[in-house]
Amino acid sequence: MPPASAHVIAFPSTPCVRTKPYDLSIAVQDWLDAQLRVAEHVRERLVADGADCRLIAILDQHAAFLREARSL
Repeated sequence: MPPASAHVIAFPSTPCVRTKPYDLSIAVQDWLDAQLRVAEHVRERLVADGADCRLIAILDQHAAFLREARSL
């Protein structure tokens, strides 16, 4: 096996400075959207695989919770 090689990446020595205040509510909305997409994808896979209906129902409830939380 040949030896591994790597390139060193130089990062700036000064920290990043935000030009706008961090909006936590936007971050939470993004997180909820991502969680909902994952739940919907997993549900589709479970249905396609013929998984237990109880598991699919629980995932449906979780997706409904995420939709509700996202609308707040």
